[in-house]
Amino acid sequence: MKAVFVALAVLCLAHAVRAEPPSAGRALFAGLSGAPGQALLGNPPTEATRFACRNCHGRDGAGGTEGDVPPITWDVLARPAANRPQYDARAFARLLSSGEDPAGRALSRQMPRYRLDDPTVSSLIQHLSTLPSLERRGILPDRIVLAVPIPPDNAARATQIAEALSRAAEAVPEAGIFGRRLEIRSIAGGPDTMIPTIANEAAAMVGLVPSDRISLTVASGAGLPVLFPLPALSGAEDPTVLRSLAATEAEVIQALAARALDDGDGPVAVLLVGDPALTGALLARLGGRALPVAPGGRVTTAAGAVLAAELTSDDLARLPSGIPLYAPLEAVAQHRPVLQARGVPVVAGFGGGALLRAGAVHPGSAEEVYAGLVVQILTRALAEGGRDLTRTGLLRALGRADLADLGLDFADGRLSGQPGIVFFKD
Repeated sequence: MKAVFVALAVLCLAHAVRAEPPSAGRALFAGLSGAPGQALLGNPPTEATRFACRNCHGRDGAGGTEGDVPPITWDVLARPAANRPQYDARAFARLLSSGEDPAGRALSRQMPRYRLDDPTVSSLIQHLSTLPSLERRGILPDRIVLAVPIPPDNAARATQIAEALSRAAEAVPEAGIFGRRLEIRSIAGGPDTMIPTIANEAAAMVGLVPSDRISLTVASGAGLPVLFPLPALSGAEDPTVLRSLAATEAEVIQALAARALDDGDGPVAVLLVGDPALTGALLARLGGRALPVAPGGRVTTAAGAVLAAELTSDDLARLPSGIPLYAPLEAVAQHRPVLQARGVPVVAGFGGGALLRAGAVHPGSAEEVYAGLVVQILTRALAEGGRDLTRTGLLRALGRADLADLGLDFADGRLSGQPGIVFFKD
């Protein structure tokens, strides 16, 4: 593995932190936890957030994501339409509870009915009222603001990313994005101040570095696009706001499992991880060749390979020399000297093939390679998004932009634009 590969991997090491709860109306609209109430669709009733407004009406409330679905921003609902009077708070509450519009017409049963209290309905109306302005924050007549968070526990790395993005953005002709320039704005502080500032000032968050203070969960809860974060994605993140340059952790480890099966015919020892769903998927993929190893257990020398989603110091002590280890590059990079000293052959999987390709075409530091690729993607997406751009429109434009020459494809709202996994032997 070359140094740039390891540098890119170390750049992407992930951490986690708990997010602050959203307002009831925003939680109900976006399908986040924290909204009271129930959805009445079938029997028994279920949590209201399982049937989020955005699922059919779009994150911007503009409608049309599923069948003939109308817009529901409050500026639209509060105006009379050809087939109904205008909504007020009472009529809107009746619509949610009974499915009856102000004209007395019953709407399709495909729309759930909801059991909500008055404060939740009021909170939802407030959120629908602010959606149009929220969607255009950071999108100005002369520039598009993209924010790089600078968390205090990884400020140096975040600053390097922000500076590299700024240099790359300076080379973008304004004519290519409808007379607007790209402004990269560094926002420092803790999550209590940084996240609200970014949500208020920027069209999107870019370049999120690994941090114990700001996780992907916290970032995606800001309600704006979170583009190309450096921490690895698990695959369970919100695909309506997140786009990643790399395959998810689950995709990488599944590809490693397939590679281990192809490379040999012996048992594959699986160092069990804390995620039950991922563990179950791995054991199912390996079938009868799976050899589960519980935490603290030793790997038998009868194993033909060892598969690990992550590695700790204790794990290293359990690895027999001579038996190949299959693991994500991010995990291997931290322990490479120890693995080499112990004589453990390694097959590492990396989900950032587009970054490797970009580094081969335009050599530079890991930060420069990342920044150059990100700005290329954004320039094409912004040109595709048109002059009347919104935050959600930017995400849709990413799905339409032709990025095949960059090795990426975000069509159909894909969380990860990376179609394949790159393997390295060490």
